[in-house]
Amino acid sequence: MIKREHIIIILITLAPYIYLSPLSFGLVAMGNDFDLIYFSYKKYFFEFLDEGIFPLWSSGESSGFTLIYNPFAQVFYLPGYVNFLLLKLKGTFSLQDYLLFTIFGISIFNIGLFYWLNFFNDNKIINSIVVLICTSCLLITGFVKFPNAVHSFAWFPYILLGLNYSFYEKYKLRSFCLIFFPLIFLLTAGYPYFVVYFSFFLIFYFIFIFIYQIKFDSGFNFFEKNFHIYFFLRNFASFGIPFIITLPWIKGVKSTLDLTNNRNIQNIKDQFDYATEHSFNFIDIIGSWIYPITSNV
Repeated sequence: MIKREHIIIILITLAPYIYLSPLSFGLVAMGNDFDLIYFSYKKYFFEFLDEGIFPLWSSGESSGFTLIYNPFAQVFYLPGYVNFLLLKLKGTFSLQDYLLFTIFGISIFNIGLFYWLNFFNDNKIINSIVVLICTSCLLITGFVKFPNAVHSFAWFPYILLGLNYSFYEKYKLRSFCLIFFPLIFLLTAGYPYFVVYFSFFLIFYFIFIFIYQIKFDSGFNFFEKNFHIYFFLRNFASFGIPFIITLPWIKGVKSTLDLTNNRNIQNIKDQFDYATEHSFNFIDIIGSWIYPITSNV
């Protein structure tokens, strides 16, 4: 017998494909950087890999450019190798294949968000509605043109849920896995912005969940039997080991971006001028609520 929870998981997995049906059915092609940057690197890398060559360098780009330290190429993002398996099965790897994989990142996010919400509220119907609302939010779907961004935020709720479980001794293995693997995926997904933003968010979230546990969980034993020592050691391992594993790649990416990033502005005045180069006024704000095309994005 199929449980209600299984039906919900199927629904929230398929929801992004339904909401984005013009894209998922190939009626509309994704533009922006999707094709020229993200897909091009994936196709280049996987077709070389299919020939038995692991390319470290992109010789066809300018006078040559690093491939493994280029975050757009996403070489070390393990879930991305689903696309390579697809190439082996089909004999080809298309733009539409990569678009479907990108949308699947929202499905991954939805499942994680659903279980994260279940931690605080056991009403699965309400939680699934919240997830579906998030799925249709432009803040989420608007990132489909940036596959690396989608497959970065996809892992946020799993890490948060792992942090939640870290307060319970009996869930220490579950907590470690929910933090360790998603964090490696986040770090290698190739969208450094979200790594920085999420790091700041985690600090505030830890404060929130700590207060939540003290206030609402009568069985919370943080200050008993040296639990707090093991708590910090476990979380240090859960968060620290992924950073240590990915550190050589992160350093290479940083060196590459330092040499090539056109937004690497050091002067504070120039930073302000860059950030305020395009005006966004009161009319734009009202327009974004009522008649979006009047708004300067």
